[in-house]
Amino acid sequence: MNKTYIVLLVVALALILAWLINMDLLFSKPAPVTNNQLQADLNECIAISEKSVAHMDAKVAFQQLEIIGRKARVMRLCMKDHAYTQNPDWTLFGESSAKALSQNGNISFDEAFETLRRTHMVQLNTPNNNTPLFWSPTP
Repeated sequence: MNKTYIVLLVVALALILAWLINMDLLFSKPAPVTNNQLQADLNECIAISEKSVAHMDAKVAFQQLEIIGRKARVMRLCMKDHAYTQNPDWTLFGESSAKALSQNGNISFDEAFETLRRTHMVQLNTPNNNTPLFWSPTP
């Protein structure tokens, strides 16, 4: 009877240990994204966003804003599909830059921030400048 309990205890401990190891693998961090992969995904999403507005022609000024907005929306959705989100570090950078732009350019903070966002979302910044990447992998 004692041997049965010991065997069951060993089997239960082995199962618990296997489960813990498996859970660690499930919750491990994703592999870092290389700039080449990010550049490829960025290029694909830029092409998709351009195609999304190719049929549109701006006859009135607000239609140009509609085209710009649609391209930005498609870009965000495409990058989300490729498992990227807006980098929180870039958001802090963008807010401070937009504040300075809005004061110097006599425009609203929101307009300055949105202009920066739309500009940086299609760029792959190099690590040697002080601008953080706009996109980061979704955790």
